[in-house]
Amino acid sequence: MDTCRCFGCSCNVLDTFVDVLDTLIGWVLEGLDEEKAMNQPESAFKVRHLKMGITLAGALCACDSDICVQALVSDFSLLHRC
Repeated sequence: MDTCRCFGCSCNVLDTFVDVLDTLIGWVLEGLDEEKAMNQPESAFKVRHLKMGITLAGALCACDSDICVQALVSDFSLLHRC
């Protein structure tokens, strides 16, 4: 297994990648959440909120199609928790 030895830590690189990816996908889902955007105090903030979500989603999906699939699965599981 690949182990990171940076800054004196010995963490599993794959676990770190999964954690970072989960965080980024969470940000995408929050950025695309229209309800959260509408809770912003000013209309400019609402637009920026949604624009950030769309931009981040596009950047992640352009990196790898597996990331796209994981984002869709994450969104699907969130919808069924409600």
